[in-house]
Amino acid sequence: MTEEDKDVKTIRCTQCAAEFSDAEAEGITRCPKCGDPSVPMLISDDVTVKVNWHELHVLCVFAENWARKVDEDMKDDSPIKHLLNIMCIAERLQRQHPDKAPLTLFSEIRQLRKDVAESDDMSGVKIVTDIDSDDKLGL
Repeated sequence: MTEEDKDVKTIRCTQCAAEFSDAEAEGITRCPKCGDPSVPMLISDDVTVKVNWHELHVLCVFAENWARKVDEDMKDDSPIKHLLNIMCIAERLQRQHPDKAPLTLFSEIRQLRKDVAESDDMSGVKIVTDIDSDDKLGL
Protein backbone atom coordinates (compact mmCIF):
# COMPACT_ATOMS: atom_id res chain seq x y z
CA MET A 1 0.00 0.00 0.00
CA THR A 2 1.42 3.34 -1.01
CA GLU A 3 1.31 6.45 1.17
CA GLU A 4 -1.32 7.85 -1.18
CA ASP A 5 -3.51 4.73 -0.76
CA LYS A 6 -3.46 5.17 3.02
CA ASP A 7 -5.39 8.43 2.64
CA VAL A 8 -8.13 7.00 0.39
CA LYS A 9 -11.47 7.03 2.23
CA THR A 10 -12.99 3.54 2.16
CA ILE A 11 -15.71 3.49 4.83
CA ARG A 12 -18.47 5.85 5.96
CA CYS A 13 -20.31 5.99 9.27
CA THR A 14 -23.96 4.99 8.91
CA GLN A 15 -25.03 7.65 11.38
CA CYS A 16 -22.92 10.76 10.82
CA ALA A 17 -21.55 9.96 7.33
CA ALA A 18 -17.96 10.71 8.37
CA GLU A 19 -15.51 8.99 6.03
CA PHE A 20 -12.33 7.17 7.03
CA SER A 21 -9.44 5.42 5.33
CA ASP A 22 -8.49 1.84 6.21
CA ALA A 23 -5.57 3.21 8.23
CA GLU A 24 -7.84 5.58 10.18
CA ALA A 25 -10.36 2.81 10.86
CA GLU A 26 -7.91 0.14 11.90
CA GLY A 27 -8.83 -1.31 15.28
CA ILE A 28 -11.80 0.94 15.96
CA THR A 29 -15.15 -0.41 17.21
CA ARG A 30 -17.07 2.89 17.10
CA CYS A 31 -17.13 5.86 14.80
CA PRO A 32 -14.32 8.21 15.91
CA LYS A 33 -16.51 11.23 15.14
CA CYS A 34 -19.94 10.39 16.63
CA GLY A 35 -19.31 7.21 18.64
CA ASP A 36 -21.90 5.10 16.79
CA PRO A 37 -21.14 1.37 17.14
CA SER A 38 -23.02 0.36 13.95
CA VAL A 39 -21.18 -1.39 11.15
CA PRO A 40 -19.91 1.28 8.74
CA MET A 41 -20.73 1.18 5.05
CA LEU A 42 -18.21 0.65 2.27
CA ILE A 43 -17.89 3.71 0.08
CA SER A 44 -17.22 1.40 -2.87
CA ASP A 45 -20.83 0.18 -2.49
CA ASP A 46 -22.27 3.63 -3.32
CA VAL A 47 -24.80 3.29 -6.15
CA THR A 48 -27.25 5.42 -8.05
CA VAL A 49 -30.84 4.14 -7.99
CA LYS A 50 -33.83 5.34 -9.99
CA VAL A 51 -36.82 5.40 -7.66
CA ASN A 52 -40.07 7.31 -7.32
CA TRP A 53 -40.09 9.68 -4.32
CA HIS A 54 -43.31 8.09 -3.02
CA GLU A 55 -41.70 4.63 -3.09
CA LEU A 56 -38.73 5.98 -1.16
CA HIS A 57 -41.10 7.64 1.33
CA VAL A 58 -42.91 4.33 1.91
CA LEU A 59 -39.61 2.52 2.51
CA CYS A 60 -38.36 5.22 4.88
CA VAL A 61 -41.58 5.31 6.92
CA PHE A 62 -41.63 1.54 7.29
CA ALA A 63 -37.94 1.48 8.25
CA GLU A 64 -38.56 4.34 10.69
CA ASN A 65 -41.46 2.51 12.35
CA TRP A 66 -39.54 -0.77 12.54
CA ALA A 67 -36.51 0.98 14.06
CA ARG A 68 -38.70 2.80 16.60
CA LYS A 69 -40.23 -0.55 17.67
CA VAL A 70 -36.82 -2.24 17.93
CA ASP A 71 -35.45 0.63 20.03
CA GLU A 72 -38.51 0.53 22.32
CA ASP A 73 -38.28 -3.26 22.71
CA MET A 74 -34.53 -3.28 23.36
CA LYS A 75 -34.57 -0.20 25.59
CA ASP A 76 -31.03 -0.01 27.00
CA ASP A 77 -29.95 -3.49 25.86
CA SER A 78 -28.30 -2.23 22.67
CA PRO A 79 -25.78 0.57 22.16
CA ILE A 80 -27.09 1.03 18.61
CA LYS A 81 -29.72 3.72 18.12
CA HIS A 82 -31.61 2.14 15.23
CA LEU A 83 -34.12 4.95 14.78
CA LEU A 84 -31.39 7.58 14.79
CA ASN A 85 -29.49 5.63 12.12
CA ILE A 86 -32.60 5.40 9.91
CA MET A 87 -33.30 9.11 10.39
CA CYS A 88 -29.71 10.00 9.46
CA ILE A 89 -29.92 7.90 6.29
CA ALA A 90 -33.28 9.44 5.36
CA GLU A 91 -31.89 12.94 6.00
CA ARG A 92 -28.97 12.30 3.63
CA LEU A 93 -31.46 11.15 0.99
CA GLN A 94 -33.70 14.16 1.67
CA ARG A 95 -30.81 16.59 1.21
CA GLN A 96 -30.41 15.32 -2.35
CA HIS A 97 -33.91 16.67 -3.11
CA PRO A 98 -34.77 19.32 -0.51
CA ASP A 99 -37.75 20.51 -2.57
CA LYS A 100 -39.55 17.17 -2.12
CA ALA A 101 -41.92 16.17 0.69
CA PRO A 102 -40.33 14.77 3.88
CA LEU A 103 -39.29 11.12 3.68
CA THR A 104 -40.12 10.17 7.26
CA LEU A 105 -43.19 10.45 9.43
CA PHE A 106 -41.01 12.19 12.03
CA SER A 107 -40.11 14.89 9.50
CA GLU A 108 -43.68 15.13 8.21
CA ILE A 109 -44.98 15.80 11.74
CA ARG A 110 -42.22 18.36 12.36
CA GLN A 111 -43.13 20.13 9.10
CA LEU A 112 -46.83 20.02 9.99
CA ARG A 113 -46.13 21.55 13.41
CA LYS A 114 -44.17 24.34 11.70
CA ASP A 115 -46.89 24.94 9.09
CA VAL A 116 -49.63 25.06 11.74
CA ALA A 117 -47.63 27.48 13.89
CA GLU A 118 -47.10 29.80 10.91
CA SER A 119 -50.73 29.69 9.70
CA ASP A 120 -53.37 32.16 10.85
CA ASP A 121 -56.11 29.78 9.64
CA MET A 122 -54.96 27.00 11.96
CA SER A 123 -54.81 28.88 15.25
CA GLY A 124 -56.04 26.64 18.04
CA VAL A 125 -55.09 23.43 16.21
CA LYS A 126 -53.09 21.10 18.42
CA ILE A 127 -51.10 18.16 17.08
CA VAL A 128 -51.01 15.39 19.66
CA THR A 129 -48.27 12.81 19.02
CA ASP A 130 -44.80 12.02 20.26
CA ILE A 131 -43.61 10.57 16.96
CA ASP A 132 -41.34 13.59 16.42
CA SER A 133 -39.87 13.54 19.93
CA ASP A 134 -36.09 13.91 20.14
CA ASP A 135 -36.27 11.42 23.02
CA LYS A 136 -37.37 8.73 20.53
CA LEU A 137 -34.13 9.31 18.63
CA GLY A 138 -32.11 8.66 21.74
CA LEU A 139 -30.77 12.21 21.88
